[in-house]
Amino acid sequence: MRSVALDQPVKAPVFRGISIGRRLKNAFATTLFFTSFLIAMVPLVWLLWVVVKRGWYAVTRAGWWTHSLRGVLPEQFAGGVYHAIYGTVVQATVAAILAVPLGLMVGFTWPNMARSADAADHLHGRRARRVPSIVAALFIFSLWIATLGFEQSAFAVSLALVLLMLPIVVRATEEMLKLVPDELREASYALGIPKWKTIVRIVIPTALPGIISGVFLSIARIIGETARCWYSSGTAARSTMTSSTATWPRCRC
Repeated sequence: MRSVALDQPVKAPVFRGISIGRRLKNAFATTLFFTSFLIAMVPLVWLLWVVVKRGWYAVTRAGWWTHSLRGVLPEQFAGGVYHAIYGTVVQATVAAILAVPLGLMVGFTWPNMARSADAADHLHGRRARRVPSIVAALFIFSLWIATLGFEQSAFAVSLALVLLMLPIVVRATEEMLKLVPDELREASYALGIPKWKTIVRIVIPTALPGIISGVFLSIARIIGETARCWYSSGTAARSTMTSSTATWPRCRC
């Protein structure tokens, strides 16, 4: 018997050939998928084109960033976004000044000073995060404006934002402190370092990046709120009115 040298070793086919029926089904499914995708993209692209076409002139004007909608009638094509930027920055800043320190203090207290706290406190913190913004706005309106007699203002909006921001800051702070390994605390205690200094020098610096992220998430949460503005700030032509408040007269039928 004579052996024949081969350039490459003989290999069995790894995959079997695909049948014609499966190829047709695959082609039909692929065509149907891309057709559905294109049909869904048509209204989105059309909507984006209409928005850009109608708003490009207004956005590119010099007064878009420096003028507000104060004194602008519904039939006039004028004004700018200054009131929305200014109002958002002022209201979010005041809310952060009030909510962040209080939230950090509560968040530091629960995991470090009160490990045997009642579970109802934690449950209350979780439920507070699910409170709709309209509920916070109604509470501030009934207490701050209707009961105490203060006027509708940007500060009232900030108070409503504090109620929405506080649970997020507390929860983020508490969870970040729980992620700090207990070995760090035990090693500090073994060296004779007091508990308060352990928290200040070891626990807080370790959890600080996550706490900062939680603060920014809470700010992002309140910036997009709109319902609380109607009840807390009203519809007066102020420089701190939000975009939805200013454009509402233009949208009414």
